[in-house]
Amino acid sequence: MYKKSVMILDGNTRIALALARDFGRRGIRVIVGGPSMLSRAFYSKYAQEYFLYPVNSGCQDAILANVKKYKPDVLMPVMGKSFETIIKNKGDYAAYTNLIPLPDYPDFKLMNDKYLLMKHALKENIAIPETFFLDSTDDAESLSENLPYPVLVKPRVSGGGFGIGLVSSPGLLLNQISRTHDILSRYSGHCAGLPIIQEHIEGEVVNFYAYCERGVPKAVFMTRTIRQYPVKFGPGIASVSIKDKLTADISRKLLEPLEWEGVISLQYIIDKRDGLPKFIDANPRFWGTVESPIAYGVDFPYLLFKKAIGEEIGREYDYAVGKKFRWVLFGEPFYLLKTGSRLSTIMDYLDIKDTKCEVSLSDILPHIVQALNILVSREIR
Repeated sequence: MYKKSVMILDGNTRIALALARDFGRRGIRVIVGGPSMLSRAFYSKYAQEYFLYPVNSGCQDAILANVKKYKPDVLMPVMGKSFETIIKNKGDYAAYTNLIPLPDYPDFKLMNDKYLLMKHALKENIAIPETFFLDSTDDAESLSENLPYPVLVKPRVSGGGFGIGLVSSPGLLLNQISRTHDILSRYSGHCAGLPIIQEHIEGEVVNFYAYCERGVPKAVFMTRTIRQYPVKFGPGIASVSIKDKLTADISRKLLEPLEWEGVISLQYIIDKRDGLPKFIDANPRFWGTVESPIAYGVDFPYLLFKKAIGEEIGREYDYAVGKKFRWVLFGEPFYLLKTGSRLSTIMDYLDIKDTKCEVSLSDILPHIVQALNILVSREIR
């Protein structure tokens, strides 16, 4: 029945569910790996098989054992520990499966670490918020009286806005640095070092998504973030497709020197003070909003799948602007509870023109499992 198969990791994420549905609808056999029996993609009607693997110790051995067992045509890590594990051990998988295009580990590490990333941006003369790099807590103490408050304290390595804190005065800085360190240690089991400090810029968030070969974007999609949850610093829960040549040109300038391989997401703030984009972050793997470009014709996962099995990829730049995508379960209800502009938010929720969402009534069980996850973890991802 199935001509090809794909193994998708990180089945607990909304990304993995989007990928399982995308490949399943294309008639590709889907095998899902995840860290918990509450991994929502396990319960998709498009998942034919599933397996568990530990997040930390034993992750590599468990994934490799299941690759040997199922022998998928393509192995597709999604994020976090599994993505890093596969990159570090590419050679172990070559005899059993095809890997999607992946960056080399030093490039991945550079793009995954905000300290190294902002240093790279400065080297390439790319505008970023004013940034302060800490080598010790003494640096923070000496800087504290002279920072351009409010400032953001950002973990060097994290995702989904975890650990980012807004600081309004010198007396709160050291406490937030300690809190950020503790949050990251709890979230990831390790801390990559002291956080960075950046000026807080007001403006709209613009996202540049790309699949690159040797640093050249072969497929591109761009969005403006409408809403995030957690509010301010969390993943996007509503976005609209755009095209912005200046931001795209800056992105190419950032990626080409690295000869980047695979997918990547770059994030900017359009600075209200001068109207220009300031680079603020990168996600060197699949991003939480990948379902949006899939819905509107730039199918990054399928492009990677085709490349992995030896097909050539043409340029994929053509998509419509002004198309919205929303994650209504369960980000938008929680956003409404937190926002101070509830009436305008409700009015925006009711505007569904040119809008798609993640809910599938024909594949409803993963959404029920997601609700159970929220009750257990008290987190929305």
